[in-house]
Amino acid sequence: MKSYLLALLFIAATLIPTVPQASAQWGCPTTRLAIGAQGRVTPGLPNVLREQPMQGAYSPIIGQIPPGDGFVVVDGPFCNNGMNWWQVNYNGLIGWTPESSSYGEYWLEPLWCAVVQPRLYPGMVGRVTPGLPNALRTLPERGSFSAVVAEIPGGATFSVISGPQCSEGMNWWQVNYSGLIGWTPENSSSGEYWLEPWSDPLPVCSGVPMPHMMIGLSGYVTLGPSNNLRAQPSMSATVLGQMPGGSTFSVLTGPTCANGLNWWQVSYNGAVGWTAEGRNAEYWIEPLSCSPTLPSRMAVGMQGRITPGLPNRLRAEPTTTSSTIGLIPAGGVFTIVSGPTCAENTSWWRVSYGGLTGWTMEGQNWEYWLEPVY
Repeated sequence: MKSYLLALLFIAATLIPTVPQASAQWGCPTTRLAIGAQGRVTPGLPNVLREQPMQGAYSPIIGQIPPGDGFVVVDGPFCNNGMNWWQVNYNGLIGWTPESSSYGEYWLEPLWCAVVQPRLYPGMVGRVTPGLPNALRTLPERGSFSAVVAEIPGGATFSVISGPQCSEGMNWWQVNYSGLIGWTPENSSSGEYWLEPWSDPLPVCSGVPMPHMMIGLSGYVTLGPSNNLRAQPSMSATVLGQMPGGSTFSVLTGPTCANGLNWWQVSYNGAVGWTAEGRNAEYWIEPLSCSPTLPSRMAVGMQGRITPGLPNRLRAEPTTTSSTIGLIPAGGVFTIVSGPTCAENTSWWRVSYGGLTGWTMEGQNWEYWLEPVY
């Protein structure tokens, strides 16, 4: 009887398909990617995108990622045949692609400078490491086209808006330093860090709603009375204007506690000022998002651009079934006229580009296709 059961178990084991194991399994090179991170295909040949993390007829090819093109890591890694496989989102197409060969040749790499891994992320507070100042520039580069906006002294703090972008062997971050917005490098090309996370607790008020806005994202004023836009985070500060109920804005920095309120510095229709988040468990401003997708980074009146990669379609209505009236190329700059409209699990914005006005998608499947131009 015992030998009979062992025989049955052996037969069953041969019929059960093998499930790829995690990258800790012997035989796969060390991985350099991580879930939620951005990556790109290394220069050379394109990478195949498959339905399953394996080669062969049981895993059909659903697309290709050209060399140099970026993607977002969704899941993984799985080790199969000496290769680490990652599930990635490439321009809305989700599938599995191998990171490296069994001989240690890498076909994918992180979308940051390989010399040093970033320690910052959008929405956090950072500071320049004690010592020399860091230049704040208009572009993420040190060339003649990138003017110096200001210098951030050693030890001074700032809020991170977006990034990183790799240029000249350095990771660059778009930051807000005392109301000035620009790009500053995190590290030298030799790997020395010039920026670091800053862990001092934010001055959050007690007895009021916990802050739920975030630097670099957009929000809207809840329906009802307008929110004042003030020159400083104080009820006695000069009123610069009003934001009506339903209007959208982008968050630059904050929160700051004053008068028993949490205040955020925001940009509304080109005006920059401070507005209060709420009182007595009542929120006056809310994050802008179309559940369950990415929170929005855009707002009416601001300029935006198409992220690197493919162009965005400009459509007559906020739906993928409406007619295409034009294309906005990668890097193309536009002005937001109205929106957002939530449709097909994403935010649609009505924009003006090159004399054409139409609707375009902010992103999908946890990937942004639009970004603010500050």
